[in-house]
Amino acid sequence: MNPRPSRWWRLAARTSRIVGFVLYFGWEFLLANLAVLREILTPRASTAPAVIEVRLRASSRVEMVSFANLITLTPGTLALEIVADPPILYVHGMFVHDPELFLADLHRLEDRMLAALRPADTPLERR
Repeated sequence: MNPRPSRWWRLAARTSRIVGFVLYFGWEFLLANLAVLREILTPRASTAPAVIEVRLRASSRVEMVSFANLITLTPGTLALEIVADPPILYVHGMFVHDPELFLADLHRLEDRMLAALRPADTPLERR
């Protein structure tokens, strides 16, 4: 049986996950703003709007609503509906040229958010 990690290790791990998430989301937020700004300033439309169904790993209402808020906060995306059981989120994207890539980006954001919200000694299963 593995000994439980020390309190300081859990604090350091949780802090690094939160800082990593804030930096990741800040970068994605900046890129989304630049994409919308480019769309506004260029004469040709390059949008490819779509509604995507996202099956969530988030299990609690706080996790689901936090993820929906992060998506809505990001320019060019909008959370439309949350279904609690099974956890599904419908997202409108303004630049969905490749639905699989868009879905992968949403899953990556959810994974990083869950890593920041959940306790540090909780194993994070990958998709």
